[in-house]
Amino acid sequence: MLRLFRHSIKYRRLSGVSINKAKELIISIGHSSDIADDVISVLKKSGISDNNILSTVSSLAGRWEVGEDSGLEDIIISIKQQNNKKLKTPLITFHVVPPGKKNKKYGFDVTTNIGMSITDVVKYDLGDGAKQLKEYIECSCSGIMACSTCHIIIDKKWFSEKYLPDEDEQDMLDLAYGYTPTSRLGCQFVLSEKHNGLIIHIPSGVNNIMDNIPF
Repeated sequence: MLRLFRHSIKYRRLSGVSINKAKELIISIGHSSDIADDVISVLKKSGISDNNILSTVSSLAGRWEVGEDSGLEDIIISIKQQNNKKLKTPLITFHVVPPGKKNKKYGFDVTTNIGMSITDVVKYDLGDGAKQLKEYIECSCSGIMACSTCHIIIDKKWFSEKYLPDEDEQDMLDLAYGYTPTSRLGCQFVLSEKHNGLIIHIPSGVNNIMDNIPF
């Protein structure tokens, strides 16, 4: 009986470590703690044991460092879509000016939920505007600020000090193609109700340092 009790304690301890490390991995990829909890919950409901959560998440994440996902992103897309439906998250519309264009009449509108980053819109939103935006923006590093492929330029009329990037983001923006004083990384620019009517410009090129990393 004592042996079984000790085994049970050891199993719970290992299970806890597996879950915590799986959560840390999901967060390190660029997702919130709540999303990490939701992913773990989905996996447990599908029959994955606590002790195998970490290995499953690691397998699904694939080579996320170079943008090669193996199924984790699909789960997260589904979770975010379901969460938005449950919460009935308000919508906003922002305007995108394509590369080489300066006048907003040449652009298109994107209607999406608040609380999403520009990169989230590209990866998770299924609307027509988001699909158009996906033609211009990618995120090679999965949102961990290891590249500048989600570089956007906030229209000067909209930009203010509250939109200034932090030091880490600025370091990556310094490597971006066509950097301007109003540049931001799409993965770090989170939309709120105050951004309804926002205008962003897409640079005419991309510097992808991930292409030069030998994997």
